[in-house]
Amino acid sequence: MQNVLSRLSDAQIRAEQVYAYFGKSRQGYFQAVARMGKLKATMEVVESQVDQYRSTKDANAGSRTLYYNLNIKEQYNIGVNKFEKLMSDYGLILRPVYTRIVTTKASSRSKKYTNLVAGLKVNNINQVIVGDLTYVYKDGQRYFVFSLFDLYSAMMVGIYGGERMRAIEGIRPLEQLINLRGIEAIKYCIHHTDGGSQYFSNRYMDLLDFVKMRISVSGNCLDNAYAEQRNSMIKHHFLPLKRGRNEIEFNKGLAEIQYEYNTNRKQNRLGWKSPLEFENEISEQKIRTEMQIFNYQTHLDNGFIKA
Repeated sequence: MQNVLSRLSDAQIRAEQVYAYFGKSRQGYFQAVARMGKLKATMEVVESQVDQYRSTKDANAGSRTLYYNLNIKEQYNIGVNKFEKLMSDYGLILRPVYTRIVTTKASSRSKKYTNLVAGLKVNNINQVIVGDLTYVYKDGQRYFVFSLFDLYSAMMVGIYGGERMRAIEGIRPLEQLINLRGIEAIKYCIHHTDGGSQYFSNRYMDLLDFVKMRISVSGNCLDNAYAEQRNSMIKHHFLPLKRGRNEIEFNKGLAEIQYEYNTNRKQNRLGWKSPLEFENEISEQKIRTEMQIFNYQTHLDNGFIKA
């Protein structure tokens, strides 16, 4: 009996040493263990949500995008910095997506136009529309993706994919823009793209002239960086989750992307609101936040960028 009591006493001493090592009382130690168990259970649920989001909405969603689009704060009362650390601790961080910028061969017709947006300040929608072209391979087929975005609200106002890089495909997003916004709303709005020939066909330019949009052309890729960034997101985040066995199926996927992006995709630049939420909010504001567009030439002249 004495030996049993002695062994129990030794075990109690060792346990107290463990608690002391962690700087906690016995009660505090078990409370910490319980919290760790709860956190582990929470992260198992979060991991499932992350997998679901990346497999259905955004194949390369980063931690901060996930935090706001999954409403982590509201669900689990976890701060954004702690969430990012937990994502790293649990191996849920993805490698950054690096893209190669491919410049478009400029149309000789584009050279008569200048860059109207460099350094420009905007404070509302329908002031600047930016466009770009990219390509992607789906189901063994190459598709060219033409897109247009409202620079101020990030709203995807037009998108279309085709097997060929022609003006007839390129004009589809412009027609979508006109139907979405209305002719009167975009009168004198700046239409800013690179100098690609698809934007300078007779048909495309006649439509721009008809709705009285002003033509602006970027001098280099940095002058059209926002549109290129949006197209990169479409290509690397959204399109990997869509099929493209034919042009009809491919454009059905693009329409789904456009709806999800505009309606639900919360963005940092918009105060973690979706483009639709942002536009609804600013429609009630008399004074709006001003946004200044990057001026490549000024930074080059000042020596901030090396030619």
